[in-house]
This record gives sequence, structure tokens and C-alpha cells, in this order.
Amino acid sequence: SKKKDHMTRREVIQKSALALGYALSSTAVAGILKGCAAKPDLNYQPIFFTEDQALLISEVAEIILPRTTTPGAKDVGVPAFIDNMVNEVYNKEQQERFVADLNAFNE
Repeated sequence: SKKKDHMTRREVIQKSALALGYALSSTAVAGILKGCAAKPDLNYQPIFFTEDQALLISEVAEIILPRTTTPGAKDVGVPAFIDNMVNEVYNKEQQERFVADLNAFNE
């Protein structure tokens, strides 16, 4: 039998989610330390995250992919994508770990 030469859609999403999780925890620190303005508005309805968690993810995503002459992370729906991906793709243990890491980051 032929060996599969491509990843399934689920495998690609899982690997992307894992990579994104690492990117959030390592790259956002410098931007967050610069401080934030008044509490921003949330431009989507969270499915998995609480509103406060969704706001944090939105701000971190925007720091990583800011609006310049091109749309930023919020403009193109990255926070909603992360929310949906964690809800749909992560198993319970991965979800709990993501939330625990997000809470630790926030503290």
C-alpha cells in the first residue's frame, strides 16, 4: 500500500495550533510589557474562551500581527480562529493546558 505523502487537514490544524501556542507565549512578552491603552472592544463572540481571555488573545495576536498598511490580526479574524481552533481541535487536556498557560501569561 502507498504511504500517505500529505498530512490530513486535522494534522495541519493541530500542528499550526501548537506552533501558534508557542508563538503566543514567547513573542508577545515585549509588546505586552510596553503597556496597553484602555480596555479594547472585542470584535467577535467567543465560543471557548471567556470574554477576558478572548480580549487578551486579541491583543496578543494584534501585537504579533499589527495593523499597518495591511490589516492586522483582529481585522482578519485571527482571535476568532484561535478560539474556534482550541474549541474544535484541542482535546480536553490540551484545552486545560492552553487556558492554564494563558492565565499564567496574564498574571
